[in-house]
Amino acid sequence: MGRILKIGCLGVVGLVGVLIVRFVAIAIFAPPPTPEEQKQFDKQLKDASKKEPAQKPEPSHADVVKLTGTAGKASCSVDDEDGSRSVGSPVPGTIKINPSFTYPVSASCQKSGVSGTLTVQIVEGGDVVAEQTTEAEYGMVTVTDS
Repeated sequence: MGRILKIGCLGVVGLVGVLIVRFVAIAIFAPPPTPEEQKQFDKQLKDASKKEPAQKPEPSHADVVKLTGTAGKASCSVDDEDGSRSVGSPVPGTIKINPSFTYPVSASCQKSGVSGTLTVQIVEGGDVVAEQTTEAEYGMVTVTDS
């Protein structure tokens, strides 16, 4: 009985090995996309990158990091009651935050372009509690609510 199990197990292992080799061979030797297929892939990527998710306007009493200035994008690191996170945001745009009495909220944001301005505000309960602006190339702004 033990011998049958050994042979059966070796057979299963061998079958799995053959399947892995086959999938690797297919991946390596698959023909590259034709120029027409490549154009279609490129077009799909461009179309997907153009679509920005629609942002709902935040209520005036919301707790947010508000980004204004020259239209573009910004990369931000936000620290609040929920912890630290990295966020990409369009400018103008908002990032929801969770402020608390015991933990300060901070945000560091960097412009994606060489020209224009970026203003970052921390808005808590509808009030601007911190604000900084940069005009520098790829400028960085850090604001804290404490």
